[in-house]
Amino acid sequence: MHLADVPFHVGGLEKYLDTVLEAVLVYGVDVVHPDRHPHAFVLRFSEAVRVLMVGFPSSALAILAEKNFCLVGDYRAEPGRIAPFEASFPSPFLEPLDALAEIRDVQNWRQCLCEHFFDSSSSKYPSNSSVPLACGMRIVRAMRAASKSTDRPVVAGIPISNSGRVVYPAIGITKLDVAKYYETVGDWIVPHVEGRPLTLVLCPEGLPAQCHFLKHSKVWGPKVIRRVNIQEKTKIGEYMIADSVSAVVALAQMGILEIHTWNTTADHIEKPNRIVIDLDPGENVTWTQVISAARLVRKVLAAVELESFVKTTGGRGLHVVAPLTPTCDWSKCLEFSRSLSHVIEKSDPGTFTTQFAKAGRESKILIDYMRNNRTNTSVSAYSTRAKENASVSVPIKWNDLKPSLDPFTFTIQTVPLRLAKLRADPWKDYWTTRQRLTNSMLKAIGQL
Repeated sequence: MHLADVPFHVGGLEKYLDTVLEAVLVYGVDVVHPDRHPHAFVLRFSEAVRVLMVGFPSSALAILAEKNFCLVGDYRAEPGRIAPFEASFPSPFLEPLDALAEIRDVQNWRQCLCEHFFDSSSSKYPSNSSVPLACGMRIVRAMRAASKSTDRPVVAGIPISNSGRVVYPAIGITKLDVAKYYETVGDWIVPHVEGRPLTLVLCPEGLPAQCHFLKHSKVWGPKVIRRVNIQEKTKIGEYMIADSVSAVVALAQMGILEIHTWNTTADHIEKPNRIVIDLDPGENVTWTQVISAARLVRKVLAAVELESFVKTTGGRGLHVVAPLTPTCDWSKCLEFSRSLSHVIEKSDPGTFTTQFAKAGRESKILIDYMRNNRTNTSVSAYSTRAKENASVSVPIKWNDLKPSLDPFTFTIQTVPLRLAKLRADPWKDYWTTRQRLTNSMLKAIGQL
């Protein structure tokens, strides 16, 4: 069920921009040409306003921008034509609105909107302002009722809506299964995400539907997820942080299938406490070659007295991670990882590359040092991936990194069993390793 399917009109967009209702549906009217066809919906919910439908005429777009509304995607228009946004992510309110179908006394909300806002006989849009607010509040009450429904299964204190939705159809994994997975591995994943700003992969309809990267928390999110304001290049972004098992489960409730983390924590936002070297193999590269590459990265790091740890990515690559005491800023960490990557590339240019273009590196391993740039992220340990087999990024011991190890056997179904059998954390020493990135290391890496 999508609100975008329902045409409706509210006369005078400006009048409703400052409403204090908890949720209000507003129609984006071209104030210069009010007789034009409907263009967009906007939903205000707890001061979070997002475009729900596509397409804005320029004048309505200007009004929204002036009110500091966050617009989704790029506005593209041609003279005489209303062009759509290319949405960078779907409506964050899809989950609550889907639940309306389960509530009998508001099943006619769509009919209510159509009857009052669209006269099919005349193709005109009446400006009775009381009607949209009444229908809007009807939806609000339904959303509240849905959120309090006792029929929803509760995982780690988080009610899971649409729990039966299959999000990994190839293996029959539901949204509830994902939430339960994170509850099960909660004590393992929380140390890897706690305090770190997140970038997320949102898949509200599950696979194989389109997924979207999600950075800022103003979109939507349960209250158990912490928010922090971080200065970006031209604006301040509000990021999400998951400090608890409940918060990680809440990400699953949102429809998140991948959790990616910064190299810093909110307490030391400009000083990374790790370096991540991401080894991304081309399609012709073997798993044995990837293993050899990871061991070479470890050897180079050891040459400058940095201990490192390894984990699978949920794909064909590996992450080599060096924990740091947060003393250096982003620029030094990026400089170091770039120099290290170039040293390895020069040692065997037939095997390694630092060029990001996919063309021409089918038989090479990309050493992705840009994971260490400010605001860039890498997939968290124990996060699921948005891949058909529901693979998981898993920390392993260096001694266990062998050609016989198949990284694709680490999935949402097998990882809980693996963790239950482990006697100790494969990264046990990671948490107690104390090492600093120094100027002498920067100089030494360039001389290797």
